Amino acid sequence: MTDRAASRAPKLRRAPSRSNVRVVYAITRSDTIGGGHVHIRDLALTLQAHGDEAIVLVGQEGPFTEELSRRGIPYHSLRHLIHPIRPWRDGVAFFEIRALLRRLQPDLVSTHSAKAGWLCPMAAASLGIPSIQTTHGWSFTTGVPPAAALCYRWAERVGVMSAHRVINVSEYDRQLALRYHVAPPEKLLTVHNGMPDIPPHLRAQPERAPVRLAMVARFEAQKDHATLFHALARLGEYAWELDLIGDGPLRSQAAALAQDLKIFERVCFLGACNDVAERLARQQVFLLITNWEGFPRSILEAMRAGLPVVASDVGGVSESVLDGTTGFLVPRGDVELLRARLALLLRDPSLRRRLGRAGRTRYEDRFTLAHMVEKTLAVYREVIGQRVEADERLVPGRLQPAFEPPPMRLSKRLCDLVWALAGLLLLSPLFLLIALLIRLDDGGPIFYRQERVGYRGRLFRIWKFRTMVTNAETLGTLLTVAEDPRLTRAGRWLRRSKLDELPQLFNVMSGDMSFVGPRPEVPRYVAHLSPEQRAVLALVPGITDPAAVANWDESALLDPADPERVYLEDLLPAKIRLSLHYSQSATVRSDVWVIAQTIGKFRPQRLFRR
Repeated sequence: MTDRAASRAPKLRRAPSRSNVRVVYAITRSDTIGGGHVHIRDLALTLQAHGDEAIVLVGQEGPFTEELSRRGIPYHSLRHLIHPIRPWRDGVAFFEIRALLRRLQPDLVSTHSAKAGWLCPMAAASLGIPSIQTTHGWSFTTGVPPAAALCYRWAERVGVMSAHRVINVSEYDRQLALRYHVAPPEKLLTVHNGMPDIPPHLRAQPERAPVRLAMVARFEAQKDHATLFHALARLGEYAWELDLIGDGPLRSQAAALAQDLKIFERVCFLGACNDVAERLARQQVFLLITNWEGFPRSILEAMRAGLPVVASDVGGVSESVLDGTTGFLVPRGDVELLRARLALLLRDPSLRRRLGRAGRTRYEDRFTLAHMVEKTLAVYREVIGQRVEADERLVPGRLQPAFEPPPMRLSKRLCDLVWALAGLLLLSPLFLLIALLIRLDDGGPIFYRQERVGYRGRLFRIWKFRTMVTNAETLGTLLTVAEDPRLTRAGRWLRRSKLDELPQLFNVMSGDMSFVGPRPEVPRYVAHLSPEQRAVLALVPGITDPAAVANWDESALLDPADPERVYLEDLLPAKIRLSLHYSQSATVRSDVWVIAQTIGKFRPQRLFRR
């Protein structure tokens, strides 16, 4: 653990409490240095050069912490943050992270891996600190086994809920997240990776012979050394040598395959190296043959060096490599096409030089560190700036698009997190069953999301299982009356059972809601509240509360002829009075009692009522 560096020439928009900006970066592993680690290092150094503070939180100690020390970047090693999923230890890691964030008081938390991306945003949200998650390739991307991808999608949806923005390092990843509804469109952004430039003497000379091929990749399931080896085994008539930079658990297996294919004498297993730029300067062709990717930085390193690139056409690779212009793209696992493309490069020095020069130009135009930093800092300014503006203009009665979550008591927030996570895990089979029922009923979307007004007027989108026809809001009021013709067959059952509210566990995880609190209203109805009634906006909205229990079958209390008049004049004022009265003496114990009362209102016979 090191001390923070102090510096005083801020470039980012400031939080009011300090004259400079403090950003905490978080990543899970320190035992390796991958793309996410280099990304953090480059951004941290840039922030320090701008006069701001950058601090890194990382699990354990290892090569990455050694690199941080060498570069003068302050870091904190987290004892309990580990890569494998260990529920009890992960719980301890959450408290460890929260205590550290509370002491550091950063203006922003930026996470760069799955485990850190789960724990840090939740810890930050409980302290009112905004967070950004940068995904260096989704865990459910193309090439991942279908069953695993399905589980990962659910996990990623929960993981990004507490983040205010999700930066994707490729447009492919952003579109993938949109396709599988991982996060709402307004939360998802694309900022391509960028690399600092190298001095001219580290530029490669791809036209030279004999041809040296290089691949920078760990030996693990994601990378496809086997396809590369089989293609090279069919190119024995050409003069080539292959340098493999990287280490990993499958290295010995790859070496055995090279022996079997009789190419071992032409392959150099170099292990992990700290002088990649120097080694690429001595190469003629760069390779990245892989099963799945996000937006690999190793390709940008090769383009920066002026090398032609041959890569698998997966993930966001085609956003950097232009097929036939800066290199060649081959379908995943296609040995024959890979062999043919390599043969072209091995026998044509002028082609290697032309593709390499085009790659260098493309790097200069789009993928320098300056490009990435400019776009990333713009996101930082937006998130930090909106938080500051919200702090400065908390005008009673005005809706605020603020980012800060409510300062709930720690005990209540922790209970919410534990119960919501347990509920999502235990009820996941029921979620799947309900989703299937909705799809079989009318084939429409499974979820319904609507803008609601939360704590201190903060706007958020509530989750529900869809119970009405897809264009319901154009066919009537925002309220649902008894026997509403817009309800689907599945929707009637879900409404009677209240199971349509279950997805609000996602809202609880993200901090928009609690288990117990006043039901959040739509902006249209909040606009009708008196100044006294707006006091309810000082409370964290919830899935249930005494008012919800008292008005269990609310649709039956509305006048079908004029439901909004009855709601605004009678029901809503009564609900607000009851919610405000309960808030005066609410405790965790009383919240448990309200939840028990809510469960007690459930009547199985109501599910089959016509």
